[in-house]
Amino acid sequence: MEVDSSYHIVHPNEVDEFFERIGLLRELRSGKITCDVCESVITRENFKSATRKGRVIFSCDLPVCFDAFLTLISGEADELRDNQKHP
Repeated sequence: MEVDSSYHIVHPNEVDEFFERIGLLRELRSGKITCDVCESVITRENFKSATRKGRVIFSCDLPVCFDAFLTLISGEADELRDNQKHP
Protein backbone atom coordinates (compact mmCIF):
# COMPACT_ATOMS: atom_id res chain seq x y z
CA MET A 1 0.00 0.00 0.00
CA GLU A 2 1.37 3.37 -1.02
CA VAL A 3 0.64 6.10 1.56
CA ASP A 4 0.96 9.83 1.17
CA SER A 5 0.33 12.27 4.01
CA SER A 6 -2.89 13.37 2.28
CA TYR A 7 -4.42 10.27 0.72
CA HIS A 8 -4.17 6.52 0.34
CA ILE A 9 -3.73 4.54 -2.85
CA VAL A 10 -4.48 0.93 -2.05
CA HIS A 11 -3.06 -2.06 -3.90
CA PRO A 12 -5.92 -4.09 -5.47
CA ASN A 13 -5.06 -7.06 -3.25
CA GLU A 14 -5.49 -4.89 -0.13
CA VAL A 15 -8.85 -3.22 -0.82
CA ASP A 16 -10.84 -5.37 1.63
CA GLU A 17 -8.18 -4.88 4.32
CA PHE A 18 -8.26 -1.10 3.83
CA PHE A 19 -12.05 -0.87 4.01
CA GLU A 20 -12.09 -3.16 7.05
CA ARG A 21 -9.55 -0.91 8.77
CA ILE A 22 -11.68 2.20 8.21
CA GLY A 23 -14.86 0.36 9.23
CA LEU A 24 -16.56 0.44 5.83
CA LEU A 25 -16.10 -3.06 4.42
CA ARG A 26 -19.80 -3.91 4.78
CA GLU A 27 -20.73 -0.71 2.93
CA LEU A 28 -18.24 -1.49 0.15
CA ARG A 29 -19.65 -5.00 -0.28
CA SER A 30 -23.24 -3.76 -0.33
CA GLY A 31 -22.59 -1.02 -2.92
CA LYS A 32 -23.26 1.90 -0.58
CA ILE A 33 -20.02 3.79 -1.23
CA THR A 34 -19.87 6.11 -4.23
CA CYS A 35 -17.22 8.16 -5.96
CA ASP A 36 -17.43 11.70 -4.65
CA VAL A 37 -16.97 13.08 -8.16
CA CYS A 38 -19.14 11.03 -10.53
CA GLU A 39 -21.29 9.21 -7.94
CA SER A 40 -20.66 5.77 -9.45
CA VAL A 41 -20.63 2.89 -6.99
CA ILE A 42 -17.16 2.14 -5.66
CA THR A 43 -16.17 -1.49 -6.07
CA ARG A 44 -12.99 -3.45 -5.41
CA GLU A 45 -12.24 -3.16 -9.11
CA ASN A 46 -12.72 0.60 -9.59
CA PHE A 47 -11.56 1.98 -6.21
CA LYS A 48 -8.65 4.41 -6.68
CA SER A 49 -8.14 6.49 -3.56
CA ALA A 50 -9.54 7.85 -0.30
CA THR A 51 -8.86 10.70 2.10
CA ARG A 52 -10.43 12.17 5.18
CA LYS A 53 -11.48 15.79 4.89
CA GLY A 54 -14.05 16.05 7.65
CA ARG A 55 -15.42 12.77 6.27
CA VAL A 56 -14.01 10.00 4.12
CA ILE A 57 -13.89 11.04 0.45
CA PHE A 58 -13.53 8.42 -2.28
CA SER A 59 -12.35 8.47 -5.88
CA CYS A 60 -12.98 5.86 -8.53
CA ASP A 61 -10.33 5.03 -11.11
CA LEU A 62 -11.51 7.38 -13.86
CA PRO A 63 -8.71 9.86 -14.55
CA VAL A 64 -11.09 12.84 -14.44
CA CYS A 65 -12.34 11.75 -11.01
CA PHE A 66 -8.86 11.20 -9.60
CA ASP A 67 -7.73 14.59 -10.97
CA ALA A 68 -10.68 16.27 -9.22
CA PHE A 69 -9.87 14.33 -6.06
CA LEU A 70 -6.25 15.55 -6.14
CA THR A 71 -7.41 19.12 -6.74
CA LEU A 72 -9.63 18.94 -3.66
CA ILE A 73 -6.99 17.55 -1.34
CA SER A 74 -4.43 20.07 -2.56
CA GLY A 75 -6.75 22.79 -1.29
CA GLU A 76 -7.49 24.23 -4.73
CA ALA A 77 -11.19 23.35 -4.55
CA ASP A 78 -13.82 23.17 -1.84
CA GLU A 79 -16.02 20.61 -3.54
CA LEU A 80 -15.52 17.57 -5.73
CA ARG A 81 -18.75 17.01 -7.58
CA ASP A 82 -18.88 18.57 -10.99
CA ASN A 83 -22.12 16.84 -11.99
CA GLN A 84 -20.02 14.37 -13.97
CA LYS A 85 -21.49 10.92 -14.40
CA HIS A 86 -19.99 7.78 -15.84
CA PRO A 87 -21.11 7.32 -19.45
